[in-house]
Amino acid sequence: MPRAVIDASVFVDYFVKVRGCEECHMQARSVVEGLSELACVVYEPFILEIELSAVLVRHVSDRDVVRSIVRRVLRHVVLVPEEELHELALGVALSTRCRAVDVYYVLRQLRSLQCW
Repeated sequence: MPRAVIDASVFVDYFVKVRGCEECHMQARSVVEGLSELACVVYEPFILEIELSAVLVRHVSDRDVVRSIVRRVLRHVVLVPEEELHELALGVALSTRCRAVDVYYVLRQLRSLQCW
C-alpha cells in the first residue's frame, strides 16, 4: 500500500480557495483526491492538528467550522506521536537549524518511506 506525508499547507489549500491562488486550490484537490484513489496511507506528525487549526482559523473565522474540517482530515490520516520522533527531531534541529515543524514533517516522510 502506498504511503505519503502531506504538508499542512496542502490541506489548507484543499479547503480554502484564496483569490489569486486558485491554481494552488486545484492542485491541492488533485493531490488529495489522487492519494485517496490510490488508497494511500497518509502519515502526519502529531503537530498537524495544531498547525492545520492555526492556519485555517486565519481564513475561516468560525472556530467550529475549523474544528469540523480538522476532525475530517484526522479521520483520514495516521498521526505519529511526538514520543516516536522527539530525540531524532532534536538531533536534526541542532544539526540543520530547521524550524521545528519542518523537522517533524521531514522525519515523518523518512519514517513513512522506512528510511530508518
